[in-house]
Amino acid sequence: MTATAAPEVERPGAPRRGMLIGLLVNGGARALLVATPAVTLPLVTGGLGTVNYGAYAVITAIAAFLPWADFGVSLSMVTSVSQASGRGDTAGMRAVVSTGLAMLLGVGAALLAGSVLLWALVDWRSVLGLTDPGVTADVSLAVLFVFLSFAVGIPANLGMKVMLGLQMNRAFAFWQAASVPVVIAAVAGGHALGASLPWFVLATVGTPNLMAVLASLWLFRRARPDIAPRLALAERSRLRPMLSLGAAFAVNSIAWAVGYSTSSIVISHAVGAEAAGVYNVSERLSSVGFMVFESLLLPLWPMFGARLAAGDYAGTRRNVRTAALVSTVVGLVVSAAFVWAAPPVIRVWLGEAYVPSQGLLLALAVSSVIQFAAEPFGLVLSGAGAKRFLLVSALLMAVTTLPLSIWLADAVGVAGPTWALCISLTVFVLAPSAYYAHRHTAAPATEPVTGPVTAPN
Repeated sequence: MTATAAPEVERPGAPRRGMLIGLLVNGGARALLVATPAVTLPLVTGGLGTVNYGAYAVITAIAAFLPWADFGVSLSMVTSVSQASGRGDTAGMRAVVSTGLAMLLGVGAALLAGSVLLWALVDWRSVLGLTDPGVTADVSLAVLFVFLSFAVGIPANLGMKVMLGLQMNRAFAFWQAASVPVVIAAVAGGHALGASLPWFVLATVGTPNLMAVLASLWLFRRARPDIAPRLALAERSRLRPMLSLGAAFAVNSIAWAVGYSTSSIVISHAVGAEAAGVYNVSERLSSVGFMVFESLLLPLWPMFGARLAAGDYAGTRRNVRTAALVSTVVGLVVSAAFVWAAPPVIRVWLGEAYVPSQGLLLALAVSSVIQFAAEPFGLVLSGAGAKRFLLVSALLMAVTTLPLSIWLADAVGVAGPTWALCISLTVFVLAPSAYYAHRHTAAPATEPVTGPVTAPN
């Protein structure tokens, strides 16, 4: 018997009001998350100083590369769960979750072992360009904490991904917001006790995983015990489709990591650790608007997946057009406000040493507009499971951005990597995504939608 869904679920035929409430609560939770650095960064910079804050920025950039270590399984679960939910297949959802847990536990164990090995063998100061004598000696320990945090976090975040796939927007938002006071308390405690670089890295990267564990326990024991994972229910037949779709998401994550997080490393090598700190502060501030608005749009991913699975192509196409128009307009307004407000805000917030150049401000603003414009198209393609397109687009972006970043960093300085990202995003992501999303929602998809295999009776 199929259990009744939790109240938070917004099914394809749910009232528009319910969907809007879901979008708004996700936006509110994300606003709290992106506002957290307003409290924590002054504590981190005050505790570490400009040079060691640059080291902190470079080390925490590694965190952007690690979510792909699960081979995209957690992201493929969002699409697979949303499609099974659209068909009302509770048994299928539980099989997907069980198979996903088995895979994520294996990845977490492998990452745990690899973390210790890398810590022992790699000279991270040289690899990350942190050879400045002012940088603290415990860089390797800080890097180890990043790896260990993700070894735990990959399986711990299973429940959050399932909530997103089920469109449990209010619950998803609550658990996201619940991590904010935990992070702030950990950073404030480290500042008060005069903690060193590794503690601040662990406080910001590792502590959210504590709430992720609690969120998963709540979901599978209280809210949706009918889909609680059991390793005995994992199905080998689901491994291939989940890995196939997950590979596209994993490569996509790597591409974004190459585009964004390598910028700090490239700048550290080409310009210096202090310049990497300036870039990191400016990039964080420029991303605030997009991150909040992205969370408003995020519930559209499972909604698009469920609607396409139900054959509602016309309605999906209308929603994509509306979302793309609204997102682009918001992006233009937010980016213009960033260029105008960033210098005085940073000057008051962290001090003159972190105020960016006008060239960096302009580059970050253009990058932000491109992201706003591209996001709705990426969501509908993710919901449709268009793995082939996502894989090719992400690969082209990845292989172009890094060498272009290195060349432009040498040519124009700290703004170079951001201009490299603007070029690769426009050519390999925005333009082809808009075209393919239009084609994909015009009629039944020409590329088979990859979803979970129907569970045997």
